[in-house]
Amino acid sequence: MTQHSYLLGRRTFLGQAVSTSFVLGITTSCFADQLGLIKSYKDSSLANDPHYFLTVAIPNGVDATYLFDARPLEMTVANLQVNYLGEDPTLWQDSKGGSTLVTSLVKPLEKWRSNFSIINGVVMSTLDGHEQNMNAFLTGNPFGGDMILPIHSTEKFPIGFIQTGPMYGTTITNSALGLTMSPDQCKQLSKSAANFASAGHPITRSLLRLTQSKTGGNGRLSHSARNLSQAIGMAPDMAQKFSKLDFDIPTGNQPSEDEKFTNNIKANVNMIAATFLNELTRSALLEMNPGDLDTHGPQDAKDLPIVMKRLALGLSAIFEALANIEHSEGRSMLDCTTIVISSEFSRTMRQPGLAIDKSGTDHNGLSNTILVGGKGIQGGLILGETDYRTPDEELSQAHLSLDGQKVRRMGKPFDFAKEEHTNSHLTEYSPYSYLSPNNITNTLQEILKIDRKHRFKFGRETPNASVLKKLIKA
Repeated sequence: MTQHSYLLGRRTFLGQAVSTSFVLGITTSCFADQLGLIKSYKDSSLANDPHYFLTVAIPNGVDATYLFDARPLEMTVANLQVNYLGEDPTLWQDSKGGSTLVTSLVKPLEKWRSNFSIINGVVMSTLDGHEQNMNAFLTGNPFGGDMILPIHSTEKFPIGFIQTGPMYGTTITNSALGLTMSPDQCKQLSKSAANFASAGHPITRSLLRLTQSKTGGNGRLSHSARNLSQAIGMAPDMAQKFSKLDFDIPTGNQPSEDEKFTNNIKANVNMIAATFLNELTRSALLEMNPGDLDTHGPQDAKDLPIVMKRLALGLSAIFEALANIEHSEGRSMLDCTTIVISSEFSRTMRQPGLAIDKSGTDHNGLSNTILVGGKGIQGGLILGETDYRTPDEELSQAHLSLDGQKVRRMGKPFDFAKEEHTNSHLTEYSPYSYLSPNNITNTLQEILKIDRKHRFKFGRETPNASVLKKLIKA
């Protein structure tokens, strides 16, 4: 273990302290603006070119065939692909030659089509677990690591990122830099912060005297004491920012289940935007749970069209909420925010040994659909493609080596020089021959202007995963 891993970071302290204070009901009445240690997070370059980052994670595995990677009914007639929606899809095409089949469930997203691009055929990993594949999406490694969310916020912001859900099972090594809260909790915290953002407190003065007395050395204790002292001094400014948070929580009159879900999404987006605008952070992780997506059981699979309709409405609500929040004259929060939306994997076409109308679906890390949109993204594009599109399609040896039962769609090989999928029949799988979450994340890092040292790889001594330049808006 390296020496710095023992040290208490300033933002780590702030995130944990605020979160713990809220849960225990311990107020921050110790914030003291007269201490003279307040640090400002304003930066002229950030003010002139605001750039926020929103990651939307949808746990439990979204079946992309119900939205942006659909299959014709002939696949169901051939007992290959479950389709409880019971309709043939239609064709979406972009201006660059990309295309995909979509279902009628994407209708709420049609009006935002120019604001996002679709990436099909993303191979998440060759593993089947929820945690491993969500780790791959968030950290670039099935076994976990650092997310780029707090890296984007930099030391200019007191909180690394805002998080709206627990993201159970993920192994994120810099998660302590985040603050998890709901809109209701944020409202309560804002009210509490307003009451004691300016008053001094003996405990604060005692803590400062104690920590400052330990800052003179070069050891780990002195290093942590300096960070702790600085964090306490920053607390008044942080309280002031929380006290100014003001956002709407939609309710509605006797809302339907779909309306309750979209209202909750809008409330979370409104909260996130408020923390962005008040300079608490510029990164957020929004967790979406529209219903049971982990459809191993046949009845859950049969109910999936209802859940997927709700999911599409929720995705549309994200774009709508951001578009309706003004950042500055002539700019909305949608203009200033880069967005990535993904589940940890898609799902199998069917379950082996069951009739097609009595089958559920299982995990499929060999295929996924990821959406990217907002600031810096060239919208309206469709990149990548999955195989097994017709009943008589011949599958590659690379595919068959990972899917002996032939129940999965798999991403097609990708030519990173031309930035388009190919119909090549590879004999073995290599992550450098297929679209991966690391390609998408490195593209986002390029757009967010994150230092190249943070680029995702497929191993310690391997090259960085390629950036998809076609997705970067000129």
